Amino acid sequence: MEIPAMSAQIISLQNAKRSRVRCPETGVVFPQLYRLTGFHFKLKAGRTLVDGFLKSDDDLEADLNAPTPPAYTLDAETLYGGVADPKWEPIHQLDTTIDDWLVYIRHHASGGDLEAYIDAMCDTETYEIDDRWLGFHTEFGSFSVLHRNANRDAPNCALVYVTKIGDPLYGGTMDWHKVIGSDGEEMDIDDLNPPEVQEQMAPIKNLAK
Repeated sequence: MEIPAMSAQIISLQNAKRSRVRCPETGVVFPQLYRLTGFHFKLKAGRTLVDGFLKSDDDLEADLNAPTPPAYTLDAETLYGGVADPKWEPIHQLDTTIDDWLVYIRHHASGGDLEAYIDAMCDTETYEIDDRWLGFHTEFGSFSVLHRNANRDAPNCALVYVTKIGDPLYGGTMDWHKVIGSDGEEMDIDDLNPPEVQEQMAPIKNLAK
């Protein structure tokens, strides 16, 4: 498979690793997810800025008292600026002592769909425009990775894998989800709704059983 060239917000990965997650309906295999951690930079002792600018990157060192928030990526090879002493850890579930949100890994049918998805989020300011780990082209397909806070009073700290499958009732397509909680157990996507929404949906779910 030829991997498209990288755009301003999409990274092309030539050697993405496979994860354990696969959609049985379509055969889509999701790449391995990594947690990136590290530290903010600080000026080394005795170094100064010149007119507000660094003389050299060698004037910086990791500030071990200022860890960066965890970020999530499919790329464990590229050294990004802005994170000192970066460490990539392959993860299969989130850790409540480190992670405090939902992480969505979404498969897109084409590179064009991925770009449209990113454009829509940037246009509506629903995500940081300069987030460097937002989109990825891989040999498994095109994917986006983003994290967000949970709905009010709803469970947090879960991985949410998403792709499109055929809708047997109404035609067209629908989202397929695989949700993995911090305990490693699979959850229902509806469990991520606020309690009042779950209560409203309960009669419908009971009828479907």
